Amino acid sequence: LALGLGLAAKETAFAIPGIFLLIDWFDGNRHDERMGQRFRRHWVLWAASVAVSLEWLWVRSLVVGGLAGDQPAPGLEGESFVGRALVMAPVVLEYVRLLFVPARLSADYSPDFLPAAAALTPRGVPGLAALALAVTVAVRARRRAPMVTLGLAWMGGTLLIVSNLIVPTGVLVAERGLYLPSVGAVLVLAWLAAWAEASWGRVGLGFAALLVALGLVRTLTRVPTWRDNNHFFPQLVREAPGSFRSFWVAGALAYGSGDRQSGEALIRRAIVTYP
Repeated sequence: LALGLGLAAKETAFAIPGIFLLIDWFDGNRHDERMGQRFRRHWVLWAASVAVSLEWLWVRSLVVGGLAGDQPAPGLEGESFVGRALVMAPVVLEYVRLLFVPARLSADYSPDFLPAAAALTPRGVPGLAALALAVTVAVRARRRAPMVTLGLAWMGGTLLIVSNLIVPTGVLVAERGLYLPSVGAVLVLAWLAAWAEASWGRVGLGFAALLVALGLVRTLTRVPTWRDNNHFFPQLVREAPGSFRSFWVAGALAYGSGDRQSGEALIRRAIVTYP
């Protein structure tokens, strides 16, 4: 029931069977027990989660007409797996920023606010480097800091669902798709907080508390943006400068206020930005 509700709420719930395996590995590591032994005790639950996920995927494909069920996001149309991987390489940096330093948020990540190109770009290289670094850290930390490995693997598995690598989706990045991956980020940050307390005592604990407080403040200041359309759409225009969608929304707002000349100019600019 819980998995069904999760799948109905957000597509990242398709990662739940993989998360079950990660938790078995982590718990077995804590109790010096081989993963195979733990899996044998939980395989029925795991198999049921896979069955529910596959059934939900089948029902979804019947309803929306395919695995993705949406027009590919701008920049992904007609791209192969390799092309989508190149488009998404710079997005790795956005994932890292949004999960660990979410000071700047946006309701839209469309071109050209977030450029999309099926080529290895200057932003794509550090994105791929960050991905390689995360994999390296996860592998090397699996014995000394299994919580870090669990958190990084959790983020990787859940982000894979919305990464446009398996199937192209309708968005390049959506903050609403980071709810489940953020659990993995919290696991990594919790380990860092414990390490800081052990290394620096109260100073480390105070620093961790400060980060939590900053996160709470950012949440409180962000919530009003989503109060209603009158707050949301003007904020979208301010947050995503250069995005064809923000130009389009700004044009619609200008038309709504009676400024047809500015509205037409903005919509034309949206078309030029992304025809």
